[in-house]
Amino acid sequence: MSASRYISVLTAVVLCVTSCIRENIDECETPVELRFRYWGNGIVDIFPERIDSVLMFIYEMPSGTLHSAERITAEALDTLQGAGLRLFPGDYRIVCWGNAGEGSYIDAGAGKIMAPESRDPENDENSTGIEDLYFGYVDLSVPLTLRPVRDTLEYESSYIMMIVELIGFGSPDVSGAAAGQENCHSDIRTMDESAPSVRLVHSDLSAYIDFGNRPSDETADYEPELRAHPERNDSYVADYMVPEFDNSTASVLNVSRRGDGTVIYSRPLSEILDELGITIDTDRQEQQVRLRLVASVGDDGLVSVDVMGWNTEIVFPDF
Repeated sequence: MSASRYISVLTAVVLCVTSCIRENIDECETPVELRFRYWGNGIVDIFPERIDSVLMFIYEMPSGTLHSAERITAEALDTLQGAGLRLFPGDYRIVCWGNAGEGSYIDAGAGKIMAPESRDPENDENSTGIEDLYFGYVDLSVPLTLRPVRDTLEYESSYIMMIVELIGFGSPDVSGAAAGQENCHSDIRTMDESAPSVRLVHSDLSAYIDFGNRPSDETADYEPELRAHPERNDSYVADYMVPEFDNSTASVLNVSRRGDGTVIYSRPLSEILDELGITIDTDRQEQQVRLRLVASVGDDGLVSVDVMGWNTEIVFPDF
């Protein structure tokens, strides 16, 4: 390109920009700068330690029409812990979900986030749990100006971590001998080659979380993966995340034999929490509930289960 032609093009661009700035500001977008913060339960911003990607949804208000959506990657967050936008004057609600990846299904129109298995009520497959989701939103009124509008979007956790030990449930006397799994109990640590002899189903938990970070009244069952216990060959452990709940939860912990479906243990979680004196504090972030179910067989051949809490007061982040 000749120097004269280059200068002509550059001049045209400058005139166009100048026109937007000085002559017809109504057609200009306003720059918006958002900063992301997550305080956990303390006064230190721990966003980088907890959140590695963000799904952002921008809604026009008051209509609630979805204006746009975008994913902010880990690389982008390393450069800027926030987002730079350009929006026409108006009112907006910006909703963000941290860590929502392949383990989340989002219905942006209905304002719901859930495990992929929960999207279809007719689906017989239970979800293994939700992701470690973090939620934040901010309402913005964007004026007619060329100066950046700056605001802060603060996040909060959207899940409770359940850690359940099933002690003795891999014993043949407790779980029975499932067809085709006669050798399963000889070495429980080979569960990657043969399925666990029992199932743990946490039923009647919230099926989704809405875009106000409220767990739904609609329920779903969660079936976490059972892993070999690190210390006992006849036992299992499961750790899984579910939508937040409180002590009035209607959910139930169920353990059954995988072979014939016989129920070994079934009890409402609310009763377990009350018995153990565990209180879910809905104002705390990233809560964990740790339970140990211990199965044994009496002289009468009946299985009994004792339940206890262990390290139930551990709540992260803790400062």
